[in-house]
Amino acid sequence: MLLGVSLLFALLVSSITGDRFVGIVLAYSPGGLAEMSLIALSLGIEVPFVVVHHIVRVLIVVAGAAAVFRLRMNPFK
Repeated sequence: MLLGVSLLFALLVSSITGDRFVGIVLAYSPGGLAEMSLIALSLGIEVPFVVVHHIVRVLIVVAGAAAVFRLRMNPFK
């Protein structure tokens, strides 16, 4: 499910910004930071681009999961 959302988001971002679709997919795909960095390096994609976007994605997922969990456990507080 997360990979499907990543693909849709990458398609949207790629069409808006004009960045390479492959780089955006790699930046937002679920997986480890070290592995994504090595794949980016081997594909000739900018590693800092992938690293920064990957870290931002992880932070958004963690913050979003915490917010959803908090609302689900205590919807009226």
